[in-house]
Amino acid sequence: MAPFNYLIGGSWKCSIKAPAVGARPAHTERVTVVFSLAPGNTAYSRVSGPGYSRDRYYGYKAKSRLYWAASVDNQGSYGFETSRDGATFDGSTWFGGMSLNLKFRNTLAKVNADEFTTHQVLIGGRLQVAVDTVCTR
Repeated sequence: MAPFNYLIGGSWKCSIKAPAVGARPAHTERVTVVFSLAPGNTAYSRVSGPGYSRDRYYGYKAKSRLYWAASVDNQGSYGFETSRDGATFDGSTWFGGMSLNLKFRNTLAKVNADEFTTHQVLIGGRLQVAVDTVCTR
């Protein structure tokens, strides 16, 4: 789980820029993320913000040489993704509250020891939106 070592320890303050989707206008959300080590050579993250929480596990399957991540949130959404390099993940997610099943690509990038970013592109039918996040500690 070496690609995730820099994330472990302390909390991260994140700013998420979400685009307008359907009746929801574009907005910025502020959340806290905490990463920790978990059993079975996995990493665990907890996202929490006003009215929102998400849990995610990251792991590595040596036989297939794939990183994986699985997540679930308090709104009934869940997802699964895989990556060859531990930085760019492809997968699908089910948005329970909106009954949407979307494909996505999520890229995690270390800026420096105290900052990382994610760029997530969600694709479903004619819908394609990008969500950008900046996290600092």
